[in-house]
Amino acid sequence: MATPTPPDGATSQAIIASCFPASGDETYITHIKVLEDQVSSSGAPAEPKPRYILLASKAGGRARIHKSKRNSNGTFSIGKSWNLHDLRALEVLTPTCFNITLGKTYRWTTDRAGEQVFFLHEVVRTYRRCMGGSSPRLIGFHVPDESAPPPRISTPSPTPPLEPESFIPPPPSILAPAPAPAPAVSPPSPRPINQRPSSPPAPATAPVPARATPTPAPQALPPSSPAPSRAPSRAAAHAPTPSIIFSDGSGATASAYEDGPPPLRPPASSRSRTPAGTDSRSRTPISVVTSTSSPSSPPKRSHARMPSVPDPLASSRIISSTRAAAASDADDEDLTLVHVEEMLEGVEWRSLRASRRGSVASAASTTPAGEEIEARLTDELAALEAATIHSIINESDGRLLSLVSDLDRALASLVTMDGVLSAFRVQLHSVGEDIAYIESQSHGLQVQTSNQKALLGELERLLSTVHVDQDALLILTQESLESERGVANLEQAAATLYKALQAARDSAVGEAAASDRVDEYRTISGQFAKRLLDYLSIMFKFQAESLLTDKLRAITRDKPTILPHDQMENYLGRYCGLVLWLREMDEKRYQQLCASYFAAASDLHGKEMRSVLGVYKDLVRKATEEESEANFSAPPEAAQKSGAMKRAGTIVRGGPRDSKRDRRGEELPASEALSRALAQISPPIYREQAFLTDLLHVVDAPPTFAEYMDLETYFRRKAALAAAETSYGPLADVRNALDLIFGFLAPELQAWVDAALVKDQMQIVGILAAIERTMLDAQTRGQTFLHGMLDKQHRRLSLLLTRYITDQIKAIEQTKLTIKKRKGVSSFIRIFPAFVERIEAQLTDVPDSLAIRGTVNEAYGRIVQRMFELLQQMAREDGASAEAAAEDKEQLNYHVILVTNAFHFLNVLAPKRLRALEPFVAQAKELYDKNLDVYVKLLLRRHVAKQIDFFEGVERQLQSTPAGEVQLHATYNRAALKRVLKDFTAKDLRKACDALHKRVEKHYEASIDDEGGVAEALRVMDTVWKALEAEMLKVSENWARLLETCYSDVPDGLQYTLSDVKASFKRSAMA
Repeated sequence: MATPTPPDGATSQAIIASCFPASGDETYITHIKVLEDQVSSSGAPAEPKPRYILLASKAGGRARIHKSKRNSNGTFSIGKSWNLHDLRALEVLTPTCFNITLGKTYRWTTDRAGEQVFFLHEVVRTYRRCMGGSSPRLIGFHVPDESAPPPRISTPSPTPPLEPESFIPPPPSILAPAPAPAPAVSPPSPRPINQRPSSPPAPATAPVPARATPTPAPQALPPSSPAPSRAPSRAAAHAPTPSIIFSDGSGATASAYEDGPPPLRPPASSRSRTPAGTDSRSRTPISVVTSTSSPSSPPKRSHARMPSVPDPLASSRIISSTRAAAASDADDEDLTLVHVEEMLEGVEWRSLRASRRGSVASAASTTPAGEEIEARLTDELAALEAATIHSIINESDGRLLSLVSDLDRALASLVTMDGVLSAFRVQLHSVGEDIAYIESQSHGLQVQTSNQKALLGELERLLSTVHVDQDALLILTQESLESERGVANLEQAAATLYKALQAARDSAVGEAAASDRVDEYRTISGQFAKRLLDYLSIMFKFQAESLLTDKLRAITRDKPTILPHDQMENYLGRYCGLVLWLREMDEKRYQQLCASYFAAASDLHGKEMRSVLGVYKDLVRKATEEESEANFSAPPEAAQKSGAMKRAGTIVRGGPRDSKRDRRGEELPASEALSRALAQISPPIYREQAFLTDLLHVVDAPPTFAEYMDLETYFRRKAALAAAETSYGPLADVRNALDLIFGFLAPELQAWVDAALVKDQMQIVGILAAIERTMLDAQTRGQTFLHGMLDKQHRRLSLLLTRYITDQIKAIEQTKLTIKKRKGVSSFIRIFPAFVERIEAQLTDVPDSLAIRGTVNEAYGRIVQRMFELLQQMAREDGASAEAAAEDKEQLNYHVILVTNAFHFLNVLAPKRLRALEPFVAQAKELYDKNLDVYVKLLLRRHVAKQIDFFEGVERQLQSTPAGEVQLHATYNRAALKRVLKDFTAKDLRKACDALHKRVEKHYEASIDDEGGVAEALRVMDTVWKALEAEMLKVSENWARLLETCYSDVPDGLQYTLSDVKASFKRSAMA
């Protein structure tokens, strides 16, 4: 892998300035520039775009990865971010390409391999810090775990090390740079080492040559393996530090690592220059101990180094020097200690120990000389270990060679045994395959044998079913069809024949087992089917005729009721199983049987339902003269002459019960008669649908004969498959069957409705309501035939109702051309309440959810809207044609017409509180109040116009002039006020009231012959008179207020009082 290279510093500063401001919650860690693949709009690959992947940390021990781009102004902007805890895998594809999995996998290409390595290592380290030591999946590279303990390399020490205070360092003069590879040894310093022991020491271990170049610490090696070549760098800051233990021969030791750098061992060649007088045996031996700090006691020096492994050249020199040292005498062996003392004499150990015991800052300022000495001692230790291992391997006795030869023989034996075991394993595998094959063949034979036995049993059972006993065949030809016992025996015999024929349908069984008997069975089946068809066809007609000739079931005017066909249904119901057999075994004769029943049932139902419709057709009542006049198409003269039109309440009392009905005693409205007729017609249709399902099985998916007789599963399955392949056409849908039976009903019902509408056309609303109720009941029961038939009638009648309402509106418009001017209430206003009464009487029990309710309400809206429009148009035309040319008179006539008609509309319809008419009553109320108010003000002005104009002018002056200055105006001074007040005294008030009363009577007079009109005119006059009195009182109070406000200094006020107003109006009304 390439050497990790940090990213460019200038780019990092720009990223931090753009994306990680000081006020933010993220801290920049590193980044890398990548190339991102792009796809053009046409789908072809486009030129990759450069992007920058940023790694940043957040507060709380979390980190994120951002994707950013460099803007044109040199700044950076983040486009997408991922949480680092979403990282799943990192895969190095090439030195400049890697995959990263964050939810999904992204592939990024880098420019420099070193930057990629650095970025991936930082990502992994940050992930481990954030995730508590766990690591993502790494593919193609490895990042060592910094939290793992380093390897331990140690040699046993005879004695434990002493505390740092027990060692006295050598003089500082020794801390000089290391000499060249073969330096000359300088004479020893005359100053001895402090606290030297006096007892003679043991001889030193094998001397090794000194190393001039420091080397890194070696990895842990097995004793029997050759030493690897030394690495080119010395960067092993975290490796365990070897210790050099000094011993005084008495068991006390001192560590050279505690308070100063270790002493250097002089090169082997310098031992010859040791002074002659020096006793080499008086030196304390040096024990080399390589140890690592345990987790419980961490090392005290952060710059400790592991001993390095020498390169081959150094190893050769070590070996040669070792051999030369072995040939030397005992005195030469101590030269090493002499030169070590010379190296350590010039070092200021006490000052270094004081500095080391000081602060952390002073401890970090170790001199280069001490580090060089430490490195040289480390190299010496490595060389000593390598030489020791080499001497053990090359110079041992014959036992090592014997051991090696024994190991070779043992390995050869193991190889032989492995070959034998491999052969045995191959043979066992082959035998296992043979056993598995034999077992599978045995299991297959067992399954095959079991299947063959089951198949043989099934074939035997099927062969037994193909055979039909002669007793069963005799029953099919001779058993009676009339008794229930005979029908049960026939069903059992038919089931036996059914099974035989079903089994014969299987070609294999038919050819192999029963080909000689199938033709006979089919012949017998056809004979029985014909016998069943003939008998049931006769019984269908017989049962229908029996019901029709029964006098107890006769339909009369006194009892227009259709009784259930229980007798026929109970008798024919016993043959449902045989009919089901016929349906599956002989489709042609089954269709003939259904046609025979449809004909008999249609004749039966047709006669009964025609009788019911005929009875209720005779009971339909024709509309009376009064009821016919409750119609807008009636002539206006008839409406004026009709007593029913005079009093609208008479319509309600005389509508349903007139003298003609009292004489006949049984007549009914068309809507009620149709409701009763449909109540008699619907149940037979419901019962017939259920009976068709039970007897003829006219349904989409009827049960099979095998299911009916509870036969074996084989036959049920065969019957189901055969039924799925058979198409019965119209006989598969019960609605088609009902169409064939009740096809007569739709024309009969239409003819009945048309005849009823001829007698009373307004009954169309009730007829529609009756049809909708029956349709709702049919839909609830799932009776699609009856619902569909009535739906056709409903659509036709809805069109007739729309046409009827249109004709009524046209009749209202024609009334405008014939009515005289201002002749009381208009004819269409008088007719409308009676029209509503007749319509609502037909909708008494109709819920609002039915469509007819909405249709009627819509018709009311059209009629009322058109009536009010024509009423206003007539009022304007009457005012324009008046003889008087005065404008106020024209306005009075307009309001008189609207007030009179609106009052009648409210007086008749408001007390009835019909929900459908509430919007129209509110509209009439608004029209009445508005026109009455205008009428009262116009009529009052005709008699007190001078006074009204004067005081209205005063009110206008008050809007722009103070109250005290109003009388300064020439038109409203005191003289003008006195003239106005003098002209309207109490006597003038009484005269005005008399004149008002005469005019009101003239406006609202009615024909004396019209009793209802006279009574209503009196009510209108009373209402208008009270409104005039209230207006006069209001005006008088307003005048008095203005006099007090603007003319308080005028002694004379109104020439009458409010009591005079009330008394004058009361006297005029009584007169």
